[in-house]
Amino acid sequence: MIGEFISSNRGVGYLINAASSRYATAEVFAGIGSLLVVVLCMNAGLSLLERSWSRWAPRDALGSQ
Repeated sequence: MIGEFISSNRGVGYLINAASSRYATAEVFAGIGSLLVVVLCMNAGLSLLERSWSRWAPRDALGSQ
């Protein structure tokens, strides 16, 4: 992601960087919003995976009661 901001000519990072240089605020927020959705989905998926693989671990170790 950081590499896209710095030296790429495609991708979401490039889209955000190019839109910010054109002062296209709506495009910048659209890129950031799409990244937010992807990260939230990945976080939820990894949390489910962690719960299923860590059934042997005490609940306190996983951060839930």
